[in-house]
Amino acid sequence: MRTVDIEGKLLELIELCRGLGVPPIELDDMSALTKAGEPGIALENLCTQLFEYEAAVPLVVVDGLKTLGHAMGINDKYWRRLEAAPS
Repeated sequence: MRTVDIEGKLLELIELCRGLGVPPIELDDMSALTKAGEPGIALENLCTQLFEYEAAVPLVVVDGLKTLGHAMGINDKYWRRLEAAPS
């Protein structure tokens, strides 16, 4: 997956997380990190915040995070916690 594709898909997933309990300022920071070429950090932060805020994460978001995470070589511990969450 190309970097541009990863960044674009991650930005879409961040937008899908609005209203799930993570403060908008946090999501804005993750979008800024993604646009600054740090999508891996943004994905890790997003997963962590969704978990910490006990968000009911839609399956489409979890699947998207998992796909992007694998493409970037990120440890699956980040989205695995979300897979167990009730949606």
